[in-house]
Amino acid sequence: MKTSQLVKLTERFVSAVEIPGEGKRLYLDTERRGFGLAVSAGGAKSYICLRRVPGHGQIRFKFGNVGELTVAEARRQAEGILARMAMGANPVAERREARTQEKREAVRGITLRQATALTVATLRAKGRLPRTIQAFDERVIEKYLGDWMDKPLADITRADVRQRHHRLAAEIARGKYALGRPRGPEHGRHTANAIFRVFRAIYNRALREHPELPANPCVNVDWFTVKTDRTAIPVEKLPIWFAGVQKCGHAVRRDFLLFILFSGLRRESAETMRWAHVDLQRKALHIPRPKGGEERAFDLPLSDFLVEILERRRAEHEQLCAGNERMAQWVWPADSASGHIVESRVEIEGLDWVPHDLRRTFITCAEHWCQPRLHPYDVKLLVNHRLSGDVTEGYVTPSLEYLRAPMQAVTDKLRALCAMRKAKVVRLPKRAA
Repeated sequence: MKTSQLVKLTERFVSAVEIPGEGKRLYLDTERRGFGLAVSAGGAKSYICLRRVPGHGQIRFKFGNVGELTVAEARRQAEGILARMAMGANPVAERREARTQEKREAVRGITLRQATALTVATLRAKGRLPRTIQAFDERVIEKYLGDWMDKPLADITRADVRQRHHRLAAEIARGKYALGRPRGPEHGRHTANAIFRVFRAIYNRALREHPELPANPCVNVDWFTVKTDRTAIPVEKLPIWFAGVQKCGHAVRRDFLLFILFSGLRRESAETMRWAHVDLQRKALHIPRPKGGEERAFDLPLSDFLVEILERRRAEHEQLCAGNERMAQWVWPADSASGHIVESRVEIEGLDWVPHDLRRTFITCAEHWCQPRLHPYDVKLLVNHRLSGDVTEGYVTPSLEYLRAPMQAVTDKLRALCAMRKAKVVRLPKRAA
């Protein structure tokens, strides 16, 4: 069957034209050469121009749909289009370029604020932890990059980010964003690095949605080398820490800090412990959403000291919550917006520490202080770190009971170290000559 046919295009013919069973049929007008009607198997009818264009070959250009234009209107438009084609214009290429330009303009319009919202929505869809999402909070970014929030990403250049990164570090060091806290060069460099790592992630997410954006300008950031004081509590200071925590007048906070040290949990995982996840009969704690997402959920064996702490909390729980349902679900209840403890650090004379140092201390004890030393895989499994990634990792499937012995070994060693005291030296009298 022929795919094209010469006919006089009229309103009656266009409305009554037969729909082809498959493919597309062309009806070329006998009154105006190059003007035609295209009818598809799906029933779509559109007006076209068909002409050979110098340097481009034969071009077929759709310029309107039946119903939007009458035949007479379409024929008049076709005359102008065909005249331009005769002069060498390619309307198909022109339309393609116009659409590309529209996309460029649309991409140019996406601002840092819009890209931030897109990133946060993506993180929530992936089930990332609230602490991860908090780093992309619009208010935090606006605090440091407020004048960029409504600026198109495409207008932020490589030079802009390099200069702003250095300027931000200097401003923080001078105390511009201090909020009453002392700040110095190290604070400024650390914060500037953190803010522009967040900016880089936001830009990369926008780039996935809009590939027409320029390359990420953060390739031009000269990242500061920042010294971090990531350390465990020294062995000789563990008794000081332990004694200081025992003196804490807040029983929930005291037991919470002890639990972190003797379990090795991350602070957020410990803060959000629910009684529904505690099984005192099995001596196990389920961690449903650790760092890395729900796919990293695991069961932690509880040593005798951890069970002792939880039994103590359970015994006092009802009295502490006093019917407050918001607090009752949490192992570490507190009169806070969340219903659980959120501020846990206590001041201890002679010791500068942060809660995450307790996890570092647990890992250090497991890797170096326990004798005999624990297997590296056992340590990683206890603290929910990824294994090495080698072939052997795929075969490591330890049970809860298998990990109970390493956990108890760390507990025993930490209890011994926390109980250490400096030996008292008694000076003996000199022997008579």
